[in-house]
Amino acid sequence: MKLTIIGSGTAIIKKERRAPCFLLETKNQKLLFDCGWGCLSGLMEIGINLNEIDQIFISHSHADHLANLIPLLQSILVTGVYFPQKARKKDLIIHGYKGFEKDYQSLRKIMFPEKQETYRIIIREHTNDKEKTNNLEIETKEVTHVPQYFPSVAYRINSEGKSFAYSGDCNYNENIIILAENSDLLLLDGSVPVESFRKHGPFLTHLSPFEAGKIAQKAKVKTLVLFHFYDISQKSEIESEVGKSFPGNLIIPDDLQQIIL
Repeated sequence: MKLTIIGSGTAIIKKERRAPCFLLETKNQKLLFDCGWGCLSGLMEIGINLNEIDQIFISHSHADHLANLIPLLQSILVTGVYFPQKARKKDLIIHGYKGFEKDYQSLRKIMFPEKQETYRIIIREHTNDKEKTNNLEIETKEVTHVPQYFPSVAYRINSEGKSFAYSGDCNYNENIIILAENSDLLLLDGSVPVESFRKHGPFLTHLSPFEAGKIAQKAKVKTLVLFHFYDISQKSEIESEVGKSFPGNLIIPDDLQQIIL
């Protein structure tokens, strides 16, 4: 497996960091996790044809994780209209949280109501389940971010003897530990600035670096990769805080960085 960090930033737009988006490549599949703004330009920059993407996984409905989904689908469709030889043929599976299909249909109606796809779009909603598809084992767990507004879901991919776990924005909860147990790589929100965490204590919507490390330690993961950075100038502090709870391999990535599992 190979993971490319397309975007590791937040809802605060910064030129050096796109909103969250991650490309996981297995031997036979290209999987996209979240589609925040900047996702499409990042994929173009590393030479990914949108027709190559096999499955998309959406963690929750905040715009910095979802904003480029409909533009991605529109780009695929319009490419096929004007350049029929480049029209997509294979199915596209889009995974999401409970209620995702309704949100998807609403976004299509507002932003891109034309439905002239030359391929099937298959929507799958998840809570706490397992499925096998296209040589992949997919596990999901509900997690909490802002549950009073919408549900959120975390994903685990098992393939080729390797395991990858991902949660979008979330707070500390046991479901992530269960999902990520013994995984090769855990990609986790670790965004609460160290100074803010020390001053205010645990946040209700995001993880501090210390909490992210604690989850990784309890889950016995090999490598922890953090994202959703507000202030990367605190890199040394982030490393120090994670080190208090997780003795394993830590990566604080840049956009477009590639990681081999």
